Formats: sequence, structure tokens, C-alpha cells
Amino acid sequence: MDYYGRLQPELKSKGLHFTWSNRREEHVNTWERLDRAFANPEWFEIFEDDFVENLPITVSDHSPLILQLDKKSEFRKRPYRFEIMRTTHPQCQNRKKRLESELAAVQSNPFAPGNVTKEKELRKDMELVLEQEQLLWLQKSRANWYVKGERNTRFFHVSTKKRRARNRILRIKRKDGRYFEEPGDIEKAFLDHFKDIFSSHNDASMEQIQDVLENLSIPALSEDHIEILNRPFKEDEEMNRTLITLIPKKKTPEEVFDFRPINLCNTTYKLISKMMVNRLKLILNEVISPFQSAFIKGRNISDNIILGSELLDTIMKKKKGKDYLAALKLDMNKAYDRISWTFIEVVLQKMNFPPQWIQFVKQCERINGNKSDLLLSPNCPKNKRRWFKGILGYNLVNKPGRYLGMDMGLLRKRIVFFQEVIDKLNSRLQGWKSKLLSSGGRLTLVKSTLASMPNYLLSTFKAPANVCNKMDRTIRNFWWGHDDHKRKMHLKSWDFVCRPKSVGGLGIRKTEDMNRAFLSKQAWKIITELDALTSKQLRSKYCRKWDFEVVQAKQGDTWIWKSILEGRDVCLKGLDVQIRQGDKVYIQDGRIRKNHELQQGNGNAIPVKSLLCLREHKWQEWLAQGLLEPEDLNELIHKEASFYEGEDRFVWKFDKRGKFSVRAAYDLISKENHGGEWDYSKETEWKTLWKLKVPYKLVIFLWKICNNCLPVRAELKRRGFNIDDRCNLCHEGMETIDHLFWHCPFAKAIWFSSSLGLRTEAFVEVNIGQWILQWLRNSDCLMDGNNWFTLEWVLALWFIWVQRNESFFKGVQPDANAKRKRINGYAAKITEAFKREKETQQKERRSETHRGNDIIQGVPFLGENHWLIFWEIDKKPGNNWFGTSMIARNYQGETMVIAKSFKAANKSVARLLLVRLSLKRLNEAGANVLWCRSNRNNWKAAVQGLTFVNW
Repeated sequence: MDYYGRLQPELKSKGLHFTWSNRREEHVNTWERLDRAFANPEWFEIFEDDFVENLPITVSDHSPLILQLDKKSEFRKRPYRFEIMRTTHPQCQNRKKRLESELAAVQSNPFAPGNVTKEKELRKDMELVLEQEQLLWLQKSRANWYVKGERNTRFFHVSTKKRRARNRILRIKRKDGRYFEEPGDIEKAFLDHFKDIFSSHNDASMEQIQDVLENLSIPALSEDHIEILNRPFKEDEEMNRTLITLIPKKKTPEEVFDFRPINLCNTTYKLISKMMVNRLKLILNEVISPFQSAFIKGRNISDNIILGSELLDTIMKKKKGKDYLAALKLDMNKAYDRISWTFIEVVLQKMNFPPQWIQFVKQCERINGNKSDLLLSPNCPKNKRRWFKGILGYNLVNKPGRYLGMDMGLLRKRIVFFQEVIDKLNSRLQGWKSKLLSSGGRLTLVKSTLASMPNYLLSTFKAPANVCNKMDRTIRNFWWGHDDHKRKMHLKSWDFVCRPKSVGGLGIRKTEDMNRAFLSKQAWKIITELDALTSKQLRSKYCRKWDFEVVQAKQGDTWIWKSILEGRDVCLKGLDVQIRQGDKVYIQDGRIRKNHELQQGNGNAIPVKSLLCLREHKWQEWLAQGLLEPEDLNELIHKEASFYEGEDRFVWKFDKRGKFSVRAAYDLISKENHGGEWDYSKETEWKTLWKLKVPYKLVIFLWKICNNCLPVRAELKRRGFNIDDRCNLCHEGMETIDHLFWHCPFAKAIWFSSSLGLRTEAFVEVNIGQWILQWLRNSDCLMDGNNWFTLEWVLALWFIWVQRNESFFKGVQPDANAKRKRINGYAAKITEAFKREKETQQKERRSETHRGNDIIQGVPFLGENHWLIFWEIDKKPGNNWFGTSMIARNYQGETMVIAKSFKAANKSVARLLLVRLSLKRLNEAGANVLWCRSNRNNWKAAVQGLTFVNW
């Protein structure tokens, strides 16, 4: 109706006539035409061909209405792409169209006999198709998480549409400043660009390149390496056919240079390339320079940041002397830019690569002079500066520019340096995401994506405290549901939320603590990897007089070095030594001291290797008694000596394997900030909570109940809100969490009508949170047979909360019977969903078992020089002697038996001694392939070198 109450014309419609149904049985089934679209005359003048399409009723009780304004946009034909939903049903889209057509036919004549029953069956099939369609939108949205238990298709739709809008190329800037806007002109501009960069220009001849490389020391492959690379494989025809997709490098790309080409390879190509990569891994250490931080396991891009920062610091501080320093910052155009293929061929030949590999390996790289800079130390004369610029042709700069994505010129402005990361974090948390994601989805996003965004900088630089607080505040606000217009209450402290899940928190990590943990990894590398390039550089620059373990920061040291020293303090708290030769552990003043604990200037320190009896594998206690205090003597006697060849090895004493990790360092830091050990008295209950087979948002909901952080009226009034704190469902008692879920008449009706048949009036003194944890204490609630009962009481709590919110915000009157039906229906859907998921996992496990049949179910065939090994071990009571045995057979049925007793500090050491002896004997017998069988994973860990030792 218009302003004067006159009825406006209705838009023409297609599809169903009735748009609403009460979805009841046949004798009480009702259909109405409730949903219509109207428009004023001005609308019809603008949109002449518009109409409303009434789609079949599927999930809701209303028909979805789509307003079609004009003809649909025509999309150009694209290559076939595999979609995830095809794994659940190959003809998902066709099936959906068929079901929609059948539903429309049934709902067009709703009163025909049998149509109500048929409609229910079709709707059930449509539910499955919609779940499959959700997989499609998850894939198209590029989301890396899946919020189970709720159809978040709206979120995936919005993500996909925003991504499409961002990637759509509407115009391209020409060299003369004007723009191409027609699709054909834009296409031609890109084709011309790639034709140009794919072509080689002014290549040197092969003879010229060989002359230049003749006197250079280039590593060459050995015969063994060539044999590894030349293993035969089949090449399919046209396997290198790929789809090139253009990815914008910035928010508002205008030129062809602002797009990065990405190769979308087919499956065959990926399999071949993956196999080539796996083979190359075996020889990369031989051909990759130590100055290259990529490609080799253990090297990290942060090494280049450290090296670059320290070199720039040295250059900028060089203000005196006749010698001057220079740095070239070369911007490399990668992937499909011009290159001299002749040069690549000569280099690969020089490195002794096989001819077929020279044809396979394609890697393109050239220097982009437009973005390359020349930095000279301040003491460089002006005439020399001009000479360098003329020779190289690069931009001459007075301060460092961007390097590996960071502005190196801002290293002295720490807050400004981190501002870019803060801005990116804020841009990721746009308001629409907090609206469309549930609490479970927000938690997943925080832990998987947002928490990892700043790690690139945090692993190298110590962030200022206010920067860490800003990052935490951004993540904290997003988790509690803040958006651009509304602020939400934080019903639990951030310290509590960041606790580990096993002690009642959510496991979100604080930025400042993670920063220290990342820096401790850099310090650990300097302590344990003395041959690493970064370790050599930093030690030579800062540790000339003092060891790294004891050196202190000085005025003028770089930001990176001071940051690493803060990480070192964390390392030293968990640093211990695995004694092999006893040359890194000392006795000084009656105490056991590591190298960094020695008192400088006190020369009476003696290494503990003088107390070792290597022949008998034990300590000479009589000699140690006169040197150590009783407490330290007892520690030394119980400290395990591995008696392996080589130097003492640094280990992390808070890990059974002695292996340092960022996670272990973070746990140590968080415990210190907490003031000691966590309270693990309810660890079982919390772990069971996070394993419940219910939608993730319901797990978060239970967590809020158990931690008393739901915004009930009593809590709101306690926080200063001027509201009536009476229960909105019964208008009698105060709305606390216990009253709402236990003692409210509506809650009592829900509980009594459940299959549990609970009478909550008997639980007067029972706290609802304690009751939940008590239930979770019994791990049987995770079993399939009991999952229905667990799911039912979880949904009972959830729908009580839903009813409370509907009454509070919408004025909906409570109806226990209606809610009970919703609980049963929702429980059935969730059970079916988890059942299908379990069946899928079982199929995958069966497939894995089939592929790994030789290892998991036995070894049906042993080739020549193949041996099958069985190990066993047991401890003799009352001493440190272990009985061990090994039996092995080869492909001819011959057997080998070992039975030996070892005296060792613990079972892990005895296990390793048996493995070492077995491998030695089998090697002497000519074995080259071993199949190891045992009913315990400890043997696998022992073979892989993961010794579980208490340091």
C-alpha cells in the first residue's frame, strides 16, 4: 500500500500458487498464499520484464521468493572443475533440479491423496542435497573450516560473492593512461602481456654462458643422485595442460602488472610434479646454497629477515673510514616472466642433471629493475654513488625499503612497523563475518586464521606491549561478537578464555606470550644449530667475548637481537643436556652446572665426563661423592647417560623426546604467567566436552554454562543494567542460569518429557554446570549407544535458551510440546549427519588399510633381501635389567633370533639398544628392506629415533 493506503499492483509470479504450509498431516494440512510482491507504477516503468519466482517449500514452511529484475548475466564457458560435492553424489545439481521439480509438482496440488507423505520423502531427500550443496559453497568461498551442525550456506554465499566481486576485472589501464573497458580489449591486453614475457630476448649463446661458468664452483650430482632422479615413470599426453588464473596483487589493480598468474594444474600433472619434488628432496642439500633459506627442511624465511636486518644495520652504521658498504635489493619477477632458457640449460648440465630432468624442470626468474634499489653506507662519497647508479641503473635510496613484505626502513618505529599487521587483522574481521558465523565458527576462525596472521613478524621481532594488546583486543572483540555498530559484553576474563581447553579455557593464545615463544625458537636454533648461517652471523657479531647463553644486550644492538635475547631467557628455563661424552656439563662449587650457568672467572669447573665409566656404562659414584652436594649427587646418579658417540646434546627437558617446540615454550610461558601449574582436577571432564558428537556451537554453549558466562537477567543486573531480573518464561523466580535451566516450569516440562525423565525439583542444591561436568566425567557418554541421551540433554539446554531468547526479543509464548518436537527432530538430523560422517571415515580407513595392507595386516610377499622383524621386551623386577628378544625371517624362510639382557636407565634406552643390535646383525646378513611388526607404537618411535626419555 502507498502513503495514502491505496493497494499497489502485484508483480506477476511464476511457480507455486500457495506460498505457506503448516506441514501437518493430511486431515489438518493447511496451505495459504501469504507471500506476495507489490510495486508502484514507477517501478514498472524501470523494470518491464520483472517477475517473482515462487520456489518449492523445502526447509522452511514458507516458499522462497526470488525477484527477477532482468535477464540473467551470461557467463563465458569455463573448463571443467572438480567440486567436493561430487564425492557425496556425482549428480548433485541434476538431482537437486529433479527434486525441486517433483516438489513443485506435489505442492501445486497439495490436497491430492498421498501427496503429503510423498512431500515428506522429497523434503528428506532435499535435506541431503542441500548438505551436498553446502560443500560446493564451502569450496567456492575458499573457507578452510567447516562449522558442523548448522547450515552456514549464507556465510559461504557471501564469502563467494565478495571474492568474485574482488576478482572481477572491469577495466585495465593502458600505457598512455587511458583504460580498456570492453571485455575483448581487456582480454587482448593480457594476451599481449604474456606473449611478451614468455618470449626470450637477446639471449647469450650457450658457448658464452659456458665460458662464464667454466671457472665457477658449481656443485654437481653424484651417480647415486642421478640414479634416484632417473627412476622410470610414465608421462601422460598433454599432462601439462593448465588453467592460468589471474590473482590481484593489491586491492585496486589497474594494470596487467598488478595481477599474478597462478597455474591451476590437472591431477596428472600434480602427481608427476609431486613425485619429482619428493625425489629432489633427497639431493637438495647438495645443490642448494646455504645462503638460500627456502626448499630445505629446517631453513626458514625468517632467517633471511634476520640476515637482511643485521646487514642493513651494519651498513647504516658505517659512517667513517675509507671502505664503504653497499647492498642491492633485487625485486624478482617470478613464475612466468622472461628468462634465458639457454642459461638454465647450461647450469643444469653443469650440475650434472639428467637430460630428461632438464626438459621437465621449469622455473622462471629475472630481475625487475623498476623495483630494485641500491643502498650505500653513509660514508660513501657522492661521486661513487653516481658511478654505482650509472653502472647498475637501479634506484639509489638513502634508507632500506620493503623486503619480504616488510618495510625495513621502519625498524626504529616499532609501533608503525606493526601497524600494517593490525590493519590486516581488522580488515579480516569485517562486521558481516561476526553476524553470519556462530560462536563455534568464530572460535575456529580465531584459532586457525587470525591467530596465525601476525606470526610472520612475531617470529622475528619483539612486539611492543600496546601492539600485542591491540591484537588481543581485536580478536577478543570478534570472539564475543562485536561488529561495526554493536558492542557485546565480555562475560569472562581474557586470561580465563586463553587457558588451555583441558583446564576450562578455550585455548586461544595470547599475542605477547606467543611472541616470546616464537622468539625462543630463534634462540634455540642459535644454541643447537651452530652451523646455521644465522647462528654464525649473530654469534660473530654479538658473541665475540661471551657465549650466547650469557651475553647481555647493549645499547646500539638491533631490535632483532634484543628480541632473540628475550626468547633466550625462555630457552634457558627448559634447556638441559643429554650426556653423551660429558663435555657440556660441569661440576663447580659442589653443584652441577651447564655451560651458561658457570660462574665466570672461577676456574675450578671440571667436566662430568671425568666421572663416567664408559666401559661399564655407569657413574663412578665414589669419585663424585667428594665433589658434589648430596642433592646434586643424587641428581647426577639418576641422570641418564646415553653413552653414544659425539658431543653432549641440548634437549628440552619439558618434553619426553627432548624436542623443543613453540607449543612447549608457550605452555611454559603461560604457566609462569598463571603463577604455577594449572588445576587439572577436571581435565577428564573438559576433554570429554570437546569430544562430544554434537555441533560445535553447542559445545561452546555448554562451555558458557559451565563457566557461568551466559547473559541471563540476573547477571545483566549485576553488571549495572537497569532491568527486571525476573524470569521471562515464568515471571516468578530470578533468572539465573540454575533457575532458567533447572527450576523454571518450562525447563521442568522439557526435562520430564525427555527420555531421561528427569524431575529437576529434586536437584535443588545441584548447580547445572556441576551436573554437566559430572555427566561428562563418565566417558561412556561418547559411546555410540549413549550418544542419543547425551545429544538429547544438550539439545534440551539449547532449546530452553532458544525459547528464552524468543520470549525476550520476540514475545513468543513458551510451548514445551513444540520445543520437544523440535528437539527430537533436530536430534534425529544430527544423529543422521554424524552417522554418515562415521560411514565416510570408515570407508576412508578401509581404503587406507587396503593401500597399506602389507604393513597393517601382514606381509604377504617378501622380496629378495627383505626381512620381517618381531621385537619384544620386558623388565626384571627389582633392578635395571631388561630382557629383550628379536626374531626375524627372510623371503626364503630363514630365521634369525636374538635374546639378550641389557642394563639400562629405563625401558626406552633398552629398546633402542635392542634395535641397534638388531639392525647391526641384519645389515651383516645383507638385509636392505625391513618390515617391522609390534603391538606397541614405542617400537616405531624407537626406530624413528624418537626416544622417550625423562630428562
